[in-house]
Amino acid sequence: MTQHKVRFITVAKGVHLEVIDWGGSGQPLVFLAGLGNSAHVFDKFAPKLTAAHHVYGIARRGFGASSAPAPDLANYAADRLGEDVLAVSDALHLVRPVLVGHSIAGEELGWIGSRQSERVRGLIYLEAIHDVETPESLAKSPLFSHRSFANNDANKSRSSQALTPSQAIVMGGQPYMWNLVECPTLAIVAGSDGTKSANDDGPKRIVRLPHATHYIFISNGADVLEEINAFLDKLKD
Repeated sequence: MTQHKVRFITVAKGVHLEVIDWGGSGQPLVFLAGLGNSAHVFDKFAPKLTAAHHVYGIARRGFGASSAPAPDLANYAADRLGEDVLAVSDALHLVRPVLVGHSIAGEELGWIGSRQSERVRGLIYLEAIHDVETPESLAKSPLFSHRSFANNDANKSRSSQALTPSQAIVMGGQPYMWNLVECPTLAIVAGSDGTKSANDDGPKRIVRLPHATHYIFISNGADVLEEINAFLDKLKD
């Protein structure tokens, strides 16, 4: 069983988030899970980075052992979730951590990277950007496409129908704003063909891995780990 410590950090009145500490030392890394998961989804992957980094995970409100406030837009909008991440970072006294987000965690990453980029050293998107979407990726996980937010105003007008935290997050969603992020960024996505490819655009790098699932850090763990380590090494320069 993976060894880790768990603590709870208060981010708002009556809202306490479960924070996992997998240990390690050095540059802090903070993992954020996709919709429907808690940070424990990284229990097997995150510890592989503890040799050179102090690795944490945050279970967003409504999931895992974190508090589940009423599922409305005030409690689950993208800016609220991004602020939660920064509040945890402050409570842990983390200095410019690197955030690693899977799937819908692209919302928190995009919000922080486009509005509070000075608070982080870099961002790592794991199947969490969709301006490079393919028919295959949409077929696998259409919920997470930016098209889900095309009628966001209509979604917000129906916010009273949100019965679960997941529904509230989707209704309060925003495009992931990959193009507006202002810090070094790595995105690892499932490729549409059988070859690995990469594209570098200044401080941003997109890597496409073949034969990957939406849970790319599980299906292609070795390649994901290699890319993350290479990205983190560059941040030391």
